[in-house]
Amino acid sequence: MTLDIRTKCLAAATAVALLTLGGCTGATVMPTTYETYDTKDGSFRIEYPAGWEVTAGGARGSPWVKIVSGSAELDVDADTTGSILADIAKSQVPMLEIGDHSDAPPIQKLHESDKEDFDKEWGATEQASVAVATQLGDSLKSEFTGTGLLGGAFHGYRVTALSRDKRIRVVCRCSEAQWQSLQPAFDKMIASVAMGTGL
Repeated sequence: MTLDIRTKCLAAATAVALLTLGGCTGATVMPTTYETYDTKDGSFRIEYPAGWEVTAGGARGSPWVKIVSGSAELDVDADTTGSILADIAKSQVPMLEIGDHSDAPPIQKLHESDKEDFDKEWGATEQASVAVATQLGDSLKSEFTGTGLLGGAFHGYRVTALSRDKRIRVVCRCSEAQWQSLQPAFDKMIASVAMGTGL
């Protein structure tokens, strides 16, 4: 293998590792003031630290936003599938039960149904879910930890909430080294999740 090829391979591995850790390179802008991101279709809105970089997309009815700064990353997405599954869960139709939690509330069924795929995709290990207050009502939060490809540890939350017609998922994480500093900001962001105004 030539030096040039080895250099390219190392650069690619480093880029993947940084993506695995979430966010972008550089220093994290520590939260002092907050702005509000509001989806154009009114699916959700959330407060986030001023100075963090916002990227948004998704088809109408299934919007998403990624907000990053340094090692810190906030991902929010909405979809109608989750709400449909919640309606099915509420109906308690045995053949359509979600997972192995037939007696659990719909929000818990949704949250638990995402766990395996999330843990596998992100390489995370989650703690048991707990109730968390959002402006959407019943919501669940799981704290998680993991290690990136080059050994960088990360720490974060995965949240499931239900609006009138959508499931809202919030994932926020940062490097383990910054967790204690950013955890209060993540808690504030989660508490701010609400129906969007579409403005």
